[in-house]
Amino acid sequence: MQIEYRFSYNGVNYSKNIIANDNDQSMHINYSAYHLAQDKALPGIEWQAQTKFVEVFINNEFRGVYMLTDAVKAEKNRVPCVSEDDSGNYTYTDKNAGFLIEYDRYATSNSSERPNDPTGDPTPIEGLTYFKVSNLYREFSVKYPDPDDTVSCGGNISDSLHKEAVSNIKATIQNFSNVLSNGTYEQLAEIVDINSMMDVYLIHELFKNSDVGWSSFYIYKKPNNSKLYFGPVWDFDLAAYRSRTNETSGKHISTKTLSGEPTNNVTSSYNDMLVKATKLKNESNKTQFGIDLNARFNQYAGNIIQNIAATCGGNDNKSLAFAMNFKKWYNTTDASSQYATNEYKLFDWLLKRAKWMLNNDFVY
Repeated sequence: MQIEYRFSYNGVNYSKNIIANDNDQSMHINYSAYHLAQDKALPGIEWQAQTKFVEVFINNEFRGVYMLTDAVKAEKNRVPCVSEDDSGNYTYTDKNAGFLIEYDRYATSNSSERPNDPTGDPTPIEGLTYFKVSNLYREFSVKYPDPDDTVSCGGNISDSLHKEAVSNIKATIQNFSNVLSNGTYEQLAEIVDINSMMDVYLIHELFKNSDVGWSSFYIYKKPNNSKLYFGPVWDFDLAAYRSRTNETSGKHISTKTLSGEPTNNVTSSYNDMLVKATKLKNESNKTQFGIDLNARFNQYAGNIIQNIAATCGGNDNKSLAFAMNFKKWYNTTDASSQYATNEYKLFDWLLKRAKWMLNNDFVY
């Protein structure tokens, strides 16, 4: 469960998410995944939502420990894709404008069908709130420019102006899809920030995130910059020991195949963008992206392991609060011990997973 709230302070608008982590008895799966990017253990992801734990009291009653994090927004000092003219207006007709999109299972769903939707997103309209390109499985939701600003969604920006911007975004992503399907590694490197794409892949692979191809998978472009950037990472509820494939060994992303939308949702782990990238050949006929993935994980493994120890190795200063949270929601008399057991379970799982990735080719 997550709740988004917005507020202003000293004339600056802010938006935050409060996340319950209600299905994660360690409380740390999302937190640990986000911090790998936030703390630059993997430095390719430019911006990651800042995250901390908070204790929530209502009328002096303790209501639990929650994760407070920045909302994924195209705002200054957040996702660096803000594209405005001198008056602060989005430059809709500029083909070099920035944008933020999400690879999203719910792009065509009404807000009532979206889980944990805090904002009541507008009714989906193709070309306005979402679009689809050929040779990629899912639709993309448009996050910036914001469809809420259009007339159809209650704003004052004409639909036609917004659709022109979405058409430009779609053309950029269609070119990306064409390269993934029929291009070379060198062509991919011309249009994609490779380090951000690799680091997003590595975090999802390390955690065996079940939803890497489902939703909450973000791509953005900066103004006057031709490259696509990947990140921030988001939504790791079904990951690590809670993943649908929770063994610490074995490949994750590259093993998925696609054969329609099965009822058991196994395609949620299939991200065809990432898989196709691993198959592209370079001028020497080598699958360079996958080779570089293994090398990059080895390069940053020490940082990754240190970060795991810092975020879920029992070193936080809120152990008492977490125990109180565990007692409140799980109605147990041995809350401190049970919480510590679950946190250690995550720590042990991630260390074993990292060790397996260090000693095995996790792509091919």
